[in-house]
Amino acid sequence: MSRRAFAAWLALCFHGPLVVAGLYRYSYDAATHEFFADHYARSWWGLWEPRWSGGFDVSSYPPLVHQILALLGMAMGPDAAFGALLLATLVAFPLAVHAFARLFVPEREAGAAAIVGVFLPALSLTAHTFGQLPTLVALTLALLVAVEWTRFVEGGRALHLASAAVLTGVTFTAHHATPILFLPPVLAACFALGARRVDLAARIGRALLATGASFAVGVLAVVPLWLWALGAPHQVPIPHASRADLLVDLTAQDQFFWAMYGVVPALAGIGVWAYRTRAAVIAACLATGFAVVGLGGTTPIPALIFGAGWQWLTYDRFALWAAVALLPCAGIAVDRLLASPGRLARASAALALSLLAAYAAIDSALPLLGATAHRHDVRAVADFLNAGDRSMWRYQTFGFAESSSELGRLTPAATIDGSYFTARRIPELTRSGIGMLDYALWWEPSGATLRTVLAAADRYSIRWAFVADPAYDAFLARAGFRYDSSLAGGIEVWDKPDVPPLDPSQLRFGPPDARGIAWGAVPLLLCLVASGLGLARVRRRRVASLAYGVAVAALALVPVAVAVGRWIPLYVARGDGIWLQYRSLSLYPVDLVVLVVVASWATARGFGWSGGLTIGRGAVALGFVALALAAAASAVTAVDPVLALGLALELALLAVFVVAAMDVASTRPRGLLVPLALVVAGEAALALWQAATGSTAPAGALFNGWPREFTAPDVAASVAALPGVDRWLRSYGSFPHPNSLGAFLAIALALVLASPSSLSSRWRHVALAAGGAALTLTLSRSAWMALAIAVVVWLVATGRLRPLIARRAPATTFLVALLLVGGASTAAARFGRLDASIERGSLDERAAENAAALTLAATRPPVGAGSVVVAEQSVARLGEPPHDVLLIAAAEMGVPGVAAWAALFGALLWSAWRRRRDGAARVGPLVAAAVLVPLLLLDHFLWTQPNGRALLALLLALA
Repeated sequence: MSRRAFAAWLALCFHGPLVVAGLYRYSYDAATHEFFADHYARSWWGLWEPRWSGGFDVSSYPPLVHQILALLGMAMGPDAAFGALLLATLVAFPLAVHAFARLFVPEREAGAAAIVGVFLPALSLTAHTFGQLPTLVALTLALLVAVEWTRFVEGGRALHLASAAVLTGVTFTAHHATPILFLPPVLAACFALGARRVDLAARIGRALLATGASFAVGVLAVVPLWLWALGAPHQVPIPHASRADLLVDLTAQDQFFWAMYGVVPALAGIGVWAYRTRAAVIAACLATGFAVVGLGGTTPIPALIFGAGWQWLTYDRFALWAAVALLPCAGIAVDRLLASPGRLARASAALALSLLAAYAAIDSALPLLGATAHRHDVRAVADFLNAGDRSMWRYQTFGFAESSSELGRLTPAATIDGSYFTARRIPELTRSGIGMLDYALWWEPSGATLRTVLAAADRYSIRWAFVADPAYDAFLARAGFRYDSSLAGGIEVWDKPDVPPLDPSQLRFGPPDARGIAWGAVPLLLCLVASGLGLARVRRRRVASLAYGVAVAALALVPVAVAVGRWIPLYVARGDGIWLQYRSLSLYPVDLVVLVVVASWATARGFGWSGGLTIGRGAVALGFVALALAAAASAVTAVDPVLALGLALELALLAVFVVAAMDVASTRPRGLLVPLALVVAGEAALALWQAATGSTAPAGALFNGWPREFTAPDVAASVAALPGVDRWLRSYGSFPHPNSLGAFLAIALALVLASPSSLSSRWRHVALAAGGAALTLTLSRSAWMALAIAVVVWLVATGRLRPLIARRAPATTFLVALLLVGGASTAAARFGRLDASIERGSLDERAAENAAALTLAATRPPVGAGSVVVAEQSVARLGEPPHDVLLIAAAEMGVPGVAAWAALFGALLWSAWRRRRDGAARVGPLVAAAVLVPLLLLDHFLWTQPNGRALLALLLALA
């Protein structure tokens, strides 16, 4: 895997969990951008937005990112759309950094710069805490503009000129400030790289042509923005901490200097000193210029450059640009340190990257650490406003901070407030110098602006006030509002009933006009043209190589995605008392990763890449095909045919995934097992933390989206009765249940055992020791039995059983002993307390579930009853499936389902038989079959959950 591809994979692994955990929901600006996206979803061609600021023109903000969010939101909802586009941008960013850094440094150093870029603190701060998605999209595009512009200046190809111009237009439609403020210095630096060449006159001519064409396209792309700016109302500047004197305001210094750069300047300094070329010096000078401006009010330079307008700019973006400009030099330092024969140098590189990762992680979690205001659930407020004719009056929130921005897209009701200040027109606010009226007392403790606005409530038809901070009560009472009621979360509702309603015309979106049609069409058309120009240049072999790299990175991400339980329901069947996940078709992160693997593998194959798949190994995928056919057949007689057909489609996709994963893994086995070992170590750390704290945290909030965490006394918690302890909380890891964690660990450790040549002994021993300890803390009997059988089969198949106790295998002996001791302790703990009420209840529930499934298998048609949990409602009021997948198959899919499972195991044994002369190769299928038997007969995770089915497919592909 190239460093560029590795950087993209690192971005998926680092930022993916942060995005899936939804940290962006707590950022300053995410809800604002979702509001704009909601406008385009409701009124694509109309520029007037009536709900905020008494009405404003949306052409005051470039539309591209919001329009893409609107399109994605139609399929997955606005919140998920923001997360998807944010993650795509964060993965694309290191690729753009690599291309940009390649202008300054050689390939290896550029790859190292891309890796450093993944952990750039300013990137995490901008993405996860500030929520400035348009800024990041525009920055990524601007780096590509610089690359295409430089290629044209150096080579003169018309295709590069067209790409630079069109990409500049796309950048303007994403965020106009980025090309205006960031691109000119960057293009000047890129030109200076070749200033000593003899064709200087030709280069100057091409530079002028490319610059003129690019900025002409960019300016024309957002003509409605310039037309709006001509008539924009004058506003008093609103204070921003990035304009403070960082030498005096230490809080601003922490956020806009140290949190932006981390140790990147130190790395860049080492790189400049080590490389000592014009290119490194030019990059350092470019970064220094941005950094000086990024100091805001610390120096007079911003005022000298921008005049009076300096007070309207925010300077965190200049610090971000400075950090990006430092990346080529930082890449030099990391590459030199890693290539050094000295251990101290390599350790220094590892320490620097670790520190950057720590900075980035803290910057991402700042909202959870109290850097932003407390969030409020505004759905109750939206429900109140949406009832009856209440939306005919304007409302105002107090004390909600950024949460009030989310309210804007949940109701058609309007407000004179809003978190987008640039386009507001209300005189009381444009003259105030404060931001959101929602927290007016934070901006202005005297409350002067608050009193002025409340005095004009009749004129602006403000009838409803929602209060989350009692400090505002007295101001409302003096203005004639009266307390009405309370909503969920302690939110007070205040009413001024004598306020006249709005005229209905004031709540309408703007009609389509020439400006609106241009605004709605040009950005996406430019994106399509840019994509076409990119495809026109891509060679067949390059497409295959790129698609293969994506497939490798996505496949390595599957174990991470399996461990994330967040999901979006697409279809929910009826069923009283049934857990939602057992009666729904849902979209999980692992589903998206599997789709990426399949799509990128198919693309690589289609463009000529040849993998290492053999017919004998690929036959295992036929087991999934058989299961998919059995599930499809069960739809004929299923209680809910939609669930049966959805399962059939998923199994068919997993069959293709097995083939794709086998093909990709045959060329990169180590690159796939090392991430698996890392996930095992991470799960072990979580399991140990949960055992020590007696809580499921952070499994619930971070990985599964639960409203709260569980402890041992909670009825819903998964506990075990141990000697001397009646309720011991079993470790969940990041999974929704300890048995799920146990199944994952058993399978992961089986893969680590079965593929010794793909892992160093250090990686293997760490994974086995950590996984064995975590497996003990799950107290999962089925998982320990599965691992024990897998270990025995592995010992026999590899010939290690006899010399196990020999002195030449001390590490193996220790690890096997550790696994056996852990298993014995688990068995003794669980089986020794079968008389406890918890254990008796568990056994009774399993017996009832098994009986219901047997009744279904005996009474339903030969092709089964479909979803066993939904079908059980006809014979018993149960909400859980049986803990036996073969019994589930008999009930859900009848004879074809049981035959399909038999075919799956037959394919594993046949694969081992075909490789019987290869001692190492035959072990995988045998160990896979061994670990599956207890997990399928004593638990249901590998069948009833999409994450479990994907884990099963991964096992079959890698074994």
